[in-house]
Amino acid sequence: MDALSRKKNVWVMPLAVLAVAALIALNELGYRRSVDAANSMVSEQEKRSTLNTLLQEVLDAETGQRGYLLTGDEKYLLPYANATAKIDSTLETLKKIYASDSAAQSARFAALSLFITKKLAELDVTIKIRRVGGDSENWMHVVRSDVGRDYMNGARESARELFTNAVENMGNTQHQIDRSLTVSRIGVTLAALLGLLAFHLYLRQTERLSA
Repeated sequence: MDALSRKKNVWVMPLAVLAVAALIALNELGYRRSVDAANSMVSEQEKRSTLNTLLQEVLDAETGQRGYLLTGDEKYLLPYANATAKIDSTLETLKKIYASDSAAQSARFAALSLFITKKLAELDVTIKIRRVGGDSENWMHVVRSDVGRDYMNGARESARELFTNAVENMGNTQHQIDRSLTVSRIGVTLAALLGLLAFHLYLRQTERLSA
C-alpha cells in the first residue's frame, strides 16, 4: 500500500463518523425546534379560543340581564349567574397565559380585564335596581346610557388586539417551522453526500487491497 492510499484510508472512517454525527445532530435539532414550535402554536391557539370564549360569555351574561330586566322573571338570572361565573374562570385562565407574555401583551390583557370588570359591574347594578323593585326609569337610564356600550366596545377592541397578535405569532411560528425544515433538508442532503463520499473512498480502498 503506497503512502497516498494510506492517507486516503485514514480519512475514510472519520468521514463516515462525521456523516453519522451530522445526521444525529440535525435530527435532534429539528426535533427540538419542532417541539418548541408545536408548543408555541398550541399556546397561541389557546389564546384565540379563550378570548372568543370570554366575549361569548359576556354576551350570554348581557342576554340574561336584558331578559330579567324586561320580564322580571328570576329564571333569567340563572344563565346570567352561570355566565358571570364562567367569566371569572376564563379571566383567570387568560391571566395565567399572559403572565409569561410580553409587557405589551400583559398590558393589553389588563385593559381587557378592566373593561370586562366594569361591564359586569354595570350589569349587576341594573339587576339590583330591578330586584328591589325600583322605578323602571332608574335601570332603564343605566341601560340607555353609553356606559355599558363603551365598556363592551373597549373589551372587544382589547380582545381584537390580543387576537391579532396571536394570529401574527402563529404566522411567525409557521415561518420558523418552514425554515427549520428547509435547513434540515439541506443538512441531511449534505450529510448523506458526505456519507456517500466516505463509502466511495472505502470501496476504492477495498478494491486496491483486493488487487
